[in-house]
Amino acid sequence: MYRTTLVLPETLKRRVLQESSREKISFSEMVRKALEKYLLSKHHSAQEDSFFSNKILLEDEGPKDVSRFHDRYLSESFLKKNSKKKQK
Repeated sequence: MYRTTLVLPETLKRRVLQESSREKISFSEMVRKALEKYLLSKHHSAQEDSFFSNKILLEDEGPKDVSRFHDRYLSESFLKKNSKKKQK
């Protein structure tokens, strides 16, 4: 891990300290959790993830060669998704 200095408004720092105390975790752990949650919700929701939106992979058992050709399946899914966005 890397040590990082943050500049926070006093009220935000106080709220993070209170919440971390309630959860019995360190201030640093609370900040890491909050950042991780923010980044996951912002960029990687299951609905937007090419892997989870790939119907071929999620129907029944899916293809038997997925471990061998997973990049191809993901690429196809990504291309389909992006071509639909361009059509809108």
